[in-house]
Amino acid sequence: MRYRSRGSRECYRLFTMICRSGLISIFLWLALLLLGYPKTACASHFVLLETGYRYEDNFSRTVSAGDQKDDWVFTTRLKIGKPVQLRAGLTSSVAVNFSKDFFNTYNRLENHSVGISISVNRKLGLGFYVPRLRFYTAWSDYRFKDDLWDNALFVAGLQIRKHFTDRFETQLAFKYDQRDANNAVFERSGRTVSVRTGYLVGQDFQLSIQFARREGDVVVHHKNWWPPGAPWTWDTTFNTKMAAYRVRARTKMLSLSLSKHLDRQSSLTAVVERQTTEWQMMEYPNDMFRVEYVRRY
Repeated sequence: MRYRSRGSRECYRLFTMICRSGLISIFLWLALLLLGYPKTACASHFVLLETGYRYEDNFSRTVSAGDQKDDWVFTTRLKIGKPVQLRAGLTSSVAVNFSKDFFNTYNRLENHSVGISISVNRKLGLGFYVPRLRFYTAWSDYRFKDDLWDNALFVAGLQIRKHFTDRFETQLAFKYDQRDANNAVFERSGRTVSVRTGYLVGQDFQLSIQFARREGDVVVHHKNWWPPGAPWTWDTTFNTKMAAYRVRARTKMLSLSLSKHLDRQSSLTAVVERQTTEWQMMEYPNDMFRVEYVRRY
């Protein structure tokens, strides 16, 4: 085991606290503003509203089909932000985010969140076909009707996107996520890599396919069993007593989406997704369908 001095342990603990609290997001954004000086220019504010329905057939992440809990969720997201032009080809934005989820059956999963997000966009050259980089980081505090699930989520990611033709584009992405929860079972972290391709059909439709793979913590459920040594607790969120435990697993996600541009400020998107979580010799499948309406003001 590597030994750390008392001073180094304190520094490490402080750094971890800053990362988890989301303060690092603010520090990064302010640093970029300073790097952009004196060419920083401010644009108008923006408001982004997302609302829709989502269905999942295995919210409980259980192996047995008889124990899988499905539900419909009505979701609302609101983002209020301000873009900043740092210099030519380099922009940034900071926003406050609000969300609310209403569950049709398992209302103890109803939750709301408040958070902050920052993104930096870099265009690597001139013209429509040059690659574009996007770095983003966000922190949100989630409060559930059942406080067993309360958590703070920190996310940081990097995306690179490129148009190969006027209609065809590809995006590669990496994301790190970390949740700090009231209960140790629900404290999770993971890393996700993904590739997405999109094709513009006509003038108003875009068809996209995405594959993603996440390595990290997952909370799964079983009626009366949990692996020895794994963090676990009894959970009655799904209207029945089940053991919730955390495992380190691999999740594969394959999704297909169709988006229609309604006008310059709004769009409607339908997504189907297959998720498969693999841990040891067990698989936890989850099929998802969602419809989203997005409008920018």
